[in-house]
Amino acid sequence: VFVAQLLLSGEGDRLIAVQSLIGAIGMTAFTYFLPYVLLIALAPVPLGAGRLAWMTLNIAAGLIVMFAGLASSVEELYSSSSGFFDGECRLEYTYSPESPDDPCFLSGLPHEAGR
Repeated sequence: VFVAQLLLSGEGDRLIAVQSLIGAIGMTAFTYFLPYVLLIALAPVPLGAGRLAWMTLNIAAGLIVMFAGLASSVEELYSSSSGFFDGECRLEYTYSPESPDDPCFLSGLPHEAGR
């Protein structure tokens, strides 16, 4: 309950921002540059200069993408935060079939009394 309240207080977008922060680091590292780093470190034979330059370029580009995603995710996390436990958890929609705001009510579906 503590973690849920911490993540959902405020706008509720904090959980999505944490997910994008994790993806900016993990997905980018494992997809773009970590395979090249491991190949350079664990290559059984010495790599040629051209191949090493190409891998270094890919590593640099991957690091740039990772740090750009990291900065964007941290900024999003900071902007969606209203502080620890400061915000309210607001629900934009609550299911209520007898309410005129409910999509089922507006669709003209028959409503049974007593349900």
